[in-house]
Amino acid sequence: LFNPEHIFSSSGGKLFADGRKTTQSLSDLINSVCGSGDAANFTGGLCGYAGFNYAASVEGVKLHKSVFPDAEYGFFTECLVFDNFEKTCVYNGREDKDFDAFFEKIMAAGIAESLPENKLECIGKGFHYSKQGFEELVLKAKAFLYSGDVFQLVVSNKYFFDFKGDLFSAYRELRKNNPSPYHYFLKFGERIVAGASPENFCSIRSKRVYTY
Repeated sequence: LFNPEHIFSSSGGKLFADGRKTTQSLSDLINSVCGSGDAANFTGGLCGYAGFNYAASVEGVKLHKSVFPDAEYGFFTECLVFDNFEKTCVYNGREDKDFDAFFEKIMAAGIAESLPENKLECIGKGFHYSKQGFEELVLKAKAFLYSGDVFQLVVSNKYFFDFKGDLFSAYRELRKNNPSPYHYFLKFGERIVAGASPENFCSIRSKRVYTY
């Protein structure tokens, strides 16, 4: 329904705006298109992700190269906000929008109707680390904890697989079986990032950062 007006991405310490390399900082780019809104709830703006590999450009550490950009955000001026608790849907965007044509587009896309089920078939390709390699990571993590360098660590092992079918159907099942307050399904061309979280990592309101 809505396409981003701009796409910002970062890979290997380089910043790109709409596919072109730029020397501007990410904060300058964001301010140039987003301004300094003071909305209490989500009203559009940047939607995207910052992956684990983004730490390489911030902390100067060496990480394994990812097939995804380190960070990628789309800037949206229109959005539909679904509230599962209140069972409502609110449109945020332009005041001059032709709502009759807009809702006809929704109906034509089938969004207002039940989407057909499309099973997802996955073929496992294996883990990034072997069992021995992962156990070595756990031992290193314990050493950091005992020495007091860190107080919390998340040790993970990336799993690769090929799939056939519709990823959005799998996302709908995730949303149904894991009713977390925060869900996301982000599509950047052929790249898709989806998941669920019980917590909001952080939000910014009136130049204050909240995490809970």
